Formats: sequence, C-alpha cells, structure tokens
Amino acid sequence: MPTEIDRLANFILREFPGEPGKYNSESAVDVAIRLLRNKTHNSAAREYADLAKDRAEKAYTDEKRRSPVSLDEDSSDDPTG
Repeated sequence: MPTEIDRLANFILREFPGEPGKYNSESAVDVAIRLLRNKTHNSAAREYADLAKDRAEKAYTDEKRRSPVSLDEDSSDDPTG
C-alpha cells in the first residue's frame, strides 16, 4: 500500500512532468512546497495586477466625466464651426 509521500510523488510526476529533479535532488514534499508557494505568489501578483487595472480604468472614467467636452464629440458651442 502506497504511503502518503508515495501518493504525493506519483501525483507530482503525473501532473507536473519534469518537475522532480528540476532543482537538484528535491523530495516530493520539497517540490510540493515550492509549487504551492509559486502558485500563491502568482495568484497574489495576478490579483494585484487586476486591482491596479481596475483603479486605472476607474481613474480614466472619472477623469473623462470631469472633462468639460471630449475632443471626439460634436459640439454646437464650438466657435470655430
């Protein structure tokens, strides 16, 4: 009967080809820890980027609302024509 470590090692081999041995002689536990840390870091970075994008879009929209007249709008108040 496989141990928990054996199950973990088999899962990593099956789901992440080329992972074991990527950094010298990592154990299955070390690989799992590294993968989880990377996933957590990547998720946090992606969430931060999404927040920054949302803030930039909101700032652009707010600025556009405050702007008296957009350059691409037709305005009958235009003194030039």
